[in-house]
Amino acid sequence: MKLNDKINSYSNYTLFNILSAGVILLIPIYFGIFSVNSEFPLNCIYYTKLGITCPSCGISRSLSSLMHLNFMRSMHYNSNGVFIFTFFCIQFLMRIILIIINTKLFNRKIIRIDFIFSIVLFFIGFGPLIIDWVQFWFELF
Repeated sequence: MKLNDKINSYSNYTLFNILSAGVILLIPIYFGIFSVNSEFPLNCIYYTKLGITCPSCGISRSLSSLMHLNFMRSMHYNSNGVFIFTFFCIQFLMRIILIIINTKLFNRKIIRIDFIFSIVLFFIGFGPLIIDWVQFWFELF
């Protein structure tokens, strides 16, 4: 690998981690602003139009409850919120750690491990919700 290519790869990966950490940081800010008792700007289209609760119903309130450290209320609204919240917390910490590690030791193995770990973590965090959605669609039709 040429030095110029290595510098570009390093810069791109670092930029990706910085942007990812920034976007992930916006999520708790959003859910910290809107409390469970306030009106969220997004409503469930299934519940609004059809009167049917979907697997995602209550996730906004669940995540907001977690941001306000009310774990029992979070589980009441939607138990999948805990998995999703954990996913984003781990991803944020990973991005920060990878920014630090990447400045000292840039290596394509780190990128591969990050990629594989992030995919596995995604399915752990969002897997229960995905399964709930599949079951929902089978029951709906």
